[in-house]
Amino acid sequence: KTIDEWITCQRRWLYLEQIFSTPDIQLTAETKIFSQIDKTWKELMRKTEQQPNALKATTQPGTLELLQTNNAQMEKIQRALE
Repeated sequence: KTIDEWITCQRRWLYLEQIFSTPDIQLTAETKIFSQIDKTWKELMRKTEQQPNALKATTQPGTLELLQTNNAQMEKIQRALE
């Protein structure tokens, strides 16, 4: 379940990162939310890089919940963009 959430999060983050990296975006609330997601995603990637073991990375306490929260927030952002 964690790996499924991880893959979904990565896919959505890659998509939205391209959008929010341009200065033309005027969605203040969504930009703020994505900024927080971006921060937590990059922190998770740093931790995973320091200990590159899939089993350990996916079973860390709070990882599944973090990914689920990020995915729910990014889904809301995608709906706002549409």
